[in-house]
Amino acid sequence: MRSLFLQTITNSKLIPFLEDELKLPSNISINTDDESVYVACYSESRNENIIFKISIENNSQIINELISYPSSSENAIIGLQVLYENQTICAAFSNGEIYTIQLNSQMENVENECVGSIDSGILCMSWSPDQEIVIFITGDKKIIEMNKFFDVLNEIPIEVDNFGEDMQVNVGWGKKETQFHGAGEKEKAKIKIDKTKIKLSIDDDFKIRVSWRGDGEYFVCSSVGYDDKIEQRKIRVYNRDCVLQSTNEIMDQLEHTLCWRPSGNLIATSQRFSHKHNIIFLERNGLKHGEFTIREPLSTKIIEVLWNFDSSVLALWMERMDNNNEKKESVVQIWSMNNYHWYLKQEHIFNNDLGMVSSMEWDPEKPLRLHLMTTKYMYLQYNYEWCIFSSTFVSEDDPATVIVIDGKEALYTPFRYQNVPPPMASFKTDLEGNASYISFAPFNIGDDFCVLLSDNTVQFFKSNIESKPIAGPSIIGKLRLPGENIHYRQLTWINEDTLIAIAHDLNVDNNVEKLLCIKIEQIEDDIKIIKTSEKKFDDDNNKIVRLICNSSTKDMLIESTDASLYSIEIDSDFNIAYKPFEECLQLNDICPWLAVTYIGKNEQKTKCVIGLTARNRLYANENLIVSNCTSFYIHSDYLIFTTMTHTARFLPLNIPFENFKITDDRSNISNIFDESIRRVERGSKIVAAVKSNISLVLQMPRGNLETVCPRALVLMKVRNLLDKYNYKDALIMCRKHRIDMNILCDHNLEKFIENIEMFVKQIDNQDYFNLFISGLKNEDITQGMYKMKDYSTNTKPINPLGINLQNVVSISNTVDNNLLSLVTNQKVSENKVNKICKAIRKTFESIDKIKYVQPILTSYVKSEPPQLEEALYCIKSIKNDNKPELAEKAIKYIIFLVNVDKLYNIALSLYDFELVLMIAQQSQKDPREYIPFLQNLQKLEVNYQHFKINDYLEKYEKALECLSMSGEKYFNDCLNYIKKHFLYNEAMKIFKSDEKKYLNVLSIYAEYLASNELFNQAGLAFWMAKEYDKAIEYYQKTGKWREIFTIATSQNYDKEKLNEIANNLIEQFQEEKLYEDAAYIYIEYLNKPKEAVNYFLKSGKWLEAVRLYFKHNLQSELETQVISMLISGQSRLITTIKEYMELYTKQASRLIEIRIEKQKKLESGEIFKMDERTLDGSTNNNNIDILPDTMSMASKFTGFTAYTLANSLMTAATASINTGKGGRKRRKLQRKMMKGKKGSIYEEGYLINSLRKTIQRLDDIHESVKSLCQALLQFNKVEEARELQDTYYNKGIMIVKPQIDQIFIPTPVPETIEQIRARLMSSVPIAAPTIQEEKPKLLQNENTPIISWPYMMLEDHCPNQKELTELLKKKDEF
Repeated sequence: MRSLFLQTITNSKLIPFLEDELKLPSNISINTDDESVYVACYSESRNENIIFKISIENNSQIINELISYPSSSENAIIGLQVLYENQTICAAFSNGEIYTIQLNSQMENVENECVGSIDSGILCMSWSPDQEIVIFITGDKKIIEMNKFFDVLNEIPIEVDNFGEDMQVNVGWGKKETQFHGAGEKEKAKIKIDKTKIKLSIDDDFKIRVSWRGDGEYFVCSSVGYDDKIEQRKIRVYNRDCVLQSTNEIMDQLEHTLCWRPSGNLIATSQRFSHKHNIIFLERNGLKHGEFTIREPLSTKIIEVLWNFDSSVLALWMERMDNNNEKKESVVQIWSMNNYHWYLKQEHIFNNDLGMVSSMEWDPEKPLRLHLMTTKYMYLQYNYEWCIFSSTFVSEDDPATVIVIDGKEALYTPFRYQNVPPPMASFKTDLEGNASYISFAPFNIGDDFCVLLSDNTVQFFKSNIESKPIAGPSIIGKLRLPGENIHYRQLTWINEDTLIAIAHDLNVDNNVEKLLCIKIEQIEDDIKIIKTSEKKFDDDNNKIVRLICNSSTKDMLIESTDASLYSIEIDSDFNIAYKPFEECLQLNDICPWLAVTYIGKNEQKTKCVIGLTARNRLYANENLIVSNCTSFYIHSDYLIFTTMTHTARFLPLNIPFENFKITDDRSNISNIFDESIRRVERGSKIVAAVKSNISLVLQMPRGNLETVCPRALVLMKVRNLLDKYNYKDALIMCRKHRIDMNILCDHNLEKFIENIEMFVKQIDNQDYFNLFISGLKNEDITQGMYKMKDYSTNTKPINPLGINLQNVVSISNTVDNNLLSLVTNQKVSENKVNKICKAIRKTFESIDKIKYVQPILTSYVKSEPPQLEEALYCIKSIKNDNKPELAEKAIKYIIFLVNVDKLYNIALSLYDFELVLMIAQQSQKDPREYIPFLQNLQKLEVNYQHFKINDYLEKYEKALECLSMSGEKYFNDCLNYIKKHFLYNEAMKIFKSDEKKYLNVLSIYAEYLASNELFNQAGLAFWMAKEYDKAIEYYQKTGKWREIFTIATSQNYDKEKLNEIANNLIEQFQEEKLYEDAAYIYIEYLNKPKEAVNYFLKSGKWLEAVRLYFKHNLQSELETQVISMLISGQSRLITTIKEYMELYTKQASRLIEIRIEKQKKLESGEIFKMDERTLDGSTNNNNIDILPDTMSMASKFTGFTAYTLANSLMTAATASINTGKGGRKRRKLQRKMMKGKKGSIYEEGYLINSLRKTIQRLDDIHESVKSLCQALLQFNKVEEARELQDTYYNKGIMIVKPQIDQIFIPTPVPETIEQIRARLMSSVPIAAPTIQEEKPKLLQNENTPIISWPYMMLEDHCPNQKELTELLKKKDEF
């Protein structure tokens, strides 16, 4: 769908005021370093071969005569090539001399050297694309291959009889006549070629031509020779070593033109037939592969064919007679191919006034720049660009027409109505000449258009798209633009009687460009020029690149080669002028593709120029939007553009200009419902978007079209329809494009409820209502799935690194709705579904309850929870209204919505047998089963009947309640039913008012608890059931002595019984080593303080033992025993503390060694060689899947840096194991982590966890140490107390406490490569995110000042008053 338009023209005359013409072809070569052009030509008046240099300085062309060689016309320059590597020019002369010219030398003294000579002369010179090899065709028809130093590599004759190395081999089966040849070609394939009738074309110039493939591996040579004494032209393909590969198949009237496509697949040449003239394409093996016919008279002669360097277009240089058949003229045509069709995109005509074309060359770097030389010494440079001709008119009826130029046809397709794949079109408009530019008019829905032809004629066409059926455009007139040798390259139709055109005057050589304003008038069936005015464009030698007119904003703009923008104004006297465009004076770069639109809402609208550069940078005025754009289009609501990442992006036009940019957040969690982005096929480009509609037309690289309806356009259309209360069209569009219909109500819930009657009356379709109601959900999708993207910069969450917080904090599966709404950005609407269902059901019932019975049932079913009982009552009421058929249909419909068995059970739970029977009859149930079942139920007493029904429905709680109301005779059945279905809690509620039954229930409940070994709860239940002996029995099993004695004393047990119970408990506690409980029983219930003291000492309750010792005056009996047990306890504690500290010291030392070793490896770089060591410390390279799946690749890399601890790996791996992804490999990994093998990656984490446990054990014995020290002091055992306190506090706590911060350091949060790069490249220094390792508590809190312990009398230094005051002050502050 693309067309080619002429962007700029540059013309210069090499020799001013010289009247003679070039008789011999000239040569052109381009220096890509400075874009200078070198032209070699022979001047008869001066008898010299002259090489000119055309350079650009200050936007103007400077022409210098580089060097001249006096010679005759028989010794002309036949080859010219700029050699980029050494900045020289190689010139080959027909007499065989080869010269090199230094480009870096002074113009006054140009260095040139004859590097060699070929005695037989030179017919052709061709350098390889890499300029390492040059091919010379000699006068005796030999190929000489040289390197860039002009050393001969190979020399072979052209005329040989063999085919070449790639000669086809006959494998013994199949014939050419039986192969597929296409429609109508099979009979032709059977015709045998008569070699005697092969002849040359009458246009053949008998010259030899050479062309290289783009990669320089092969070259092709076309020459005239003899085959069996028959003169014919042969095309031979050679490899880089000058070895013949293939020769073309026999072709009649094959012509001299030759050019190998740079992409390498086709060789272009021409062939004349008796009735047509074709451009044909050959494969490397010499076989024909495609062709197209030029649309010219048979008398037309093809001089040259030339591919541009990216193989996108093919230039034809031809000579023909003019329209009057009086004068010969040169023609250059530009062709392109798409969908296997060749389009004629541009044509340039040269007559005797300007001179015939003498040579042509494509630019080697800029693919659409063409260099031409005429026989009048005129050098021309044409710069083309691709574009799509479509209307900018914004209208509800805009047909979205796109016109494609194809020679004398304008291919017209209105995409609002039809999508016709190219090369076809909806309508083909015939033109009088070859088209070069098209402009749409800003009236008649923007579909009238005019066509600028290559001969400066303009044809005007009127659209007939509004007729039914639609018809093609009809011509309304034509006119010829004024002036001779004036090149009009762009024009625009700005209103019904005015045209603006860009004119380039070729009569002068100073690149004069003018803006021409033409007033036209339609007279009958023709259009005439009434008045013209012109304005010379004079802007520091800049040229006009683009002329655009926007019918919506009423702007006419031109863009110059320095990216400046100017607005065009026409005054009342029809004078044209231009001035700088105020909204955007200059773009950042030249933009061949421009558009003007408004950005913003209402009064805050800003006029904006959207421009796309050739380097894929998309700008809005001076602001860069994206740097990878491939195409864009201005829709009525969006700026739509495609990117190199194969996406289509949608940027709304109704946002403030300062927010008009892409604001993608780079978080790890992507929004799959983002309507502003859509994936498209690779290489897709925008053709058109139907304004005020939802269609977007894309063209694939191969040429086919696809019409898509992007979600952004669909949602915008739906929102616009809802704003207009057009609910029917909005619902149909949602249904067609699979948009969640919740948007119909969520767009404006209050207005929807308010206008719900309008909604019902507009749609009036039961199926649509059912679809809408069934899709309702308690969620505002305008804040979730279809939330409009916020492009403002101040509401974006502050997360510069885009850290995925799910790697730091794992969210529990049992998240409440409030937390879920924070995570998913969705507002949980609890009553939306019920509110809408209730409102729409009420509306249905008020309009026609019978007509809308299905939507009414759907609303009952959709309610939360489903109101199935009400739905069934609704069906029953319909049947009661003597509408059995409708009730039957309703039953069938609700069975479609709800499982029939569920409906059957619900009807049964309503105890309505008539309703049950109605549903059962519409189900697949066997009547022989449900009819007897229902009959038996009807025979039962009501409460027992309800019990049977609820038991059948497995509603055991309700069944128990019904059974309890059935009478005393069923109480035993109740107890059995309770036991069977474990209904103890429900039974206690039911029988709470009947004490006897309640106690029976408690008794069976206690037995149930006891059977499950819940002895504590069983004892409590027996106590409540007043079965005290059983309660004491089960309490005794759990050692609950307080509860036992509470029961015993409350029931007034005698002393003997109490002693028996106490002795039994003490015996039990001795076996279980519960010395403290035994001590309490001795002192409280047996009054034996001596035994109580002994047991308190055994349990480590030193202070309590000492208290009883002195209270009961046991000094004489127990002094020695008490002191001995205190000393023994002190020894055990000291031994334990020393063991803890020995383990701590060993593990802390090893941890220091590991970290020092890691730092050394980090500095040496060895730590990053992950393949040299596996995680367990071995060198097993097969262990490649050992890292946990929960870690990102960046985590796996940064997991070995100096800032990462192995415990982070252990944490991540443990999480992975817990996710269930394990198996034997995962369990093996866990065992390795728990072992902490020396040298493995898990050792550091293992040591940290082990140290944490050791410190916690030290903290756990704190109270025991403190109380034992006090007890020892009370018996004046100062040295023993000092030893214990010193061992624990000074040699334990005070050593460990300062090292906690060094052991438990922060652990880094896993980061991706993008997050690391963003942090490092940030202008503000950002520290790596970390998580603080959990520190163990030591003496409850490490910062708490201790003043009550350790005991000062046991320390070496007693604090003075000042030090004590400071300690007290710190404690108060804390």
